Amino acid sequence: NDGRNTEKLLQKAEQTMTLAKARSRNRYQFYIASVDSEMRRRRELEKDLREALPGNQLYLVYQPQISYRDHRIVGVEALIRWQHPEHGLVPPDVFIPLAEQNGTIIAIGEWVLDQACRQLREWLDQGFTDLRMAVNLSTVQLHHAELPRV
Repeated sequence: NDGRNTEKLLQKAEQTMTLAKARSRNRYQFYIASVDSEMRRRRELEKDLREALPGNQLYLVYQPQISYRDHRIVGVEALIRWQHPEHGLVPPDVFIPLAEQNGTIIAIGEWVLDQACRQLREWLDQGFTDLRMAVNLSTVQLHHAELPRV
């Protein structure tokens, strides 16, 4: 008895379909009661994600890229993190798909590129002249008309 009326049943079917699509393409999902709580959490995170950038909740960490030959650091990869004020650290594999779905990935991506370039400039000014910076882009960003401008 997943729905007492047609409207409720269709709502639960829609939620379940949305969850199945968010998890992966080409799969099916049965409705279970936990779907409601998972969908509520997704909606809450999606809403909160819109405030993450203006609320200074996003930050970058830099993973070193090491030369196999001489074990020197030759570059870094900029990786975004979200420190949620209530939920703590939200993994990128959770919030990046949400950002792609709600369109905030464009502003977030511009911020990442700006911050990564500023950090690289700072390191270059400090004498790390051979350092390279890698930044991940989503397919949504790659298809966005503004990318060449950034």
